[in-house]
Amino acid sequence: MSWTHVPLASVILEARPGFASGEDLDDGLFQIRMNNITREGSLDLNRRRRVGAEGRKMESLLLKPGDVLFNATNSPDLVGKSAHIDSIDEATTYSNHFIRLRTDPLRLNALYLSQWLHRQFQSGKFKGLCKQWVNQASISKDALLGLKIPLPPLPEQSRIAAILDKAHALRAKRRAALAELDGLAQA
Repeated sequence: MSWTHVPLASVILEARPGFASGEDLDDGLFQIRMNNITREGSLDLNRRRRVGAEGRKMESLLLKPGDVLFNATNSPDLVGKSAHIDSIDEATTYSNHFIRLRTDPLRLNALYLSQWLHRQFQSGKFKGLCKQWVNQASISKDALLGLKIPLPPLPEQSRIAAILDKAHALRAKRRAALAELDGLAQA
């Protein structure tokens, strides 16, 4: 099967970084941070840090279903972890460590993109592309958008994404069961 490979920039409508905030308010806006996305590409919403929304154009920084968050700044081993935003139970924004990707839905399935990014992360591609400093590393937006993604027809993207999503869910259940077994053994 031969699919065309296109620059990610050609199938993305928007690639926007979040914003930095040191706040942790009781009743602010939930801001996804690095610890809210697992190595496996899942959202972990157990810890929610809240930030103020005043003085910012927050409407343009809110997440929507179908967005993909790409962790562009982190330790070299964690740069590139990504997550597809399926749904969130409250208005949510994201930190400056992420680039929010919005796909052109007529050309690129967002879940397919998320799964493809996760595969690149697992293979170590982003670790090899990042620029490293003492405690952090990062991938520029231009480097990310310059990557070439295989682009099958949309129905095929949806089929691939659904299969990979089911496999991801099964692996998560297996990890949870193993963790529970470990707990039982210790008891």
